[in-house]
This record gives sequence, C-alpha cells and structure tokens, in this order.
Amino acid sequence: MSTTYSISPTLGELIDVEMGEIKVSSCLTDTLLGYGLGACVGVCVYDPSLKVAGLAHIVLPERQNFTAGAGKDRRDIAPGKFADTAIPFLIEEVCRCGGQANNLCATIVGGAHIFSQGAALGGPISRLEIGQRNTNAVTLALSRHNIQIVASDIGGCHGRTVSLRVSDGMVTVRPIGATDSVLAVLGREREAAGAVR
Repeated sequence: MSTTYSISPTLGELIDVEMGEIKVSSCLTDTLLGYGLGACVGVCVYDPSLKVAGLAHIVLPERQNFTAGAGKDRRDIAPGKFADTAIPFLIEEVCRCGGQANNLCATIVGGAHIFSQGAALGGPISRLEIGQRNTNAVTLALSRHNIQIVASDIGGCHGRTVSLRVSDGMVTVRPIGATDSVLAVLGREREAAGAVR
C-alpha cells in the first residue's frame, strides 16, 4: 500500500487511513480515520494553532530490519509502513499543508498484543511482541522530533479504530465491540499541560 498525502480544501469528509498510509488535512470539516489498529499504531499529530491534522497507520517498527530480512533493497515500500520513516514523513507533510513542526502534539493508539514480529514476517518468534515494538519505536521517533504525546491508548488484546477531527483536534477511540470515547482534544490537552513552545 502506498503512503498518501491528502488535503481536502472545501467539502468535509471522512478520510480513511489504511495500513502503511499517511494522510493530512487542513479542512476543518474533515475527520481522519484509522480502522483495524491491532498491533499497528495510529499516530495522530495536530497543530492546534493552525488546525492541521495528520494520521499515520504504522505497521512495523523499523524499515532497516524489514528490508534486510527481505534480501533486497525495497525502495518501493511506503515510508508510512514503518515508525522510523513514518514520523519524519508525517511531520513533513503536516508542515507542507501549513502546520509548523514546533506546534505539533500527538496521541498514539493501538499496539495491541496480537502476534510477534517474527510471526508477522514469516520468521522465528520475536521475544518482544510486535505491538510493544511498534509502540516503543513510535514513542522514540516522536521524542526525537520533540513532539509531546499528550494521550495514549496502547496495549491490551483488542483492536481499535481511531479518529482525528481537524476542527478541534478531538481524538476518539472505539475498541472492537464498544462505543467511541474521547481520548483527547489535542489543542486543549496541550494547553492544560503547559506545552507552549
């Protein structure tokens, strides 16, 4: 699947963010949606001042380990698939859409204990489960870019759907078989944490 850069300049819509994709919007009536987050991690970033939102649906922690195991250079693989490439690309796309890197805050959702990385890639079972590895890699990548995680819904044994509303940065999470709950309103949460840069 390819990474997609999406701006909706006029009419509001629900924008699906599939596995390995990154989508961004500055249209106040849009909502970004990441379905089926099991071991995957959905990273929502938001510029609360300029109201630009981005969502990455990350599948694996590192591009390097994946390409090394494949036995060839896989340049065709979208950067949105891996935490170490998705986070810088997501920031770049949000900035291209009018946001500013030093304004961004984030939430992370997913990282469930579903299966190990080895099993996912057809190899030996990894000692550290893929959901936890994805979470660790996303957290590290966001930290390296000085982006504060203001809320998270991580782990467990269930899948989730995450949505990010462009108008106010509201992030909702719906576990499988349950109803939506508000995880954070990114602008408000950031102000409450005193994270003004």
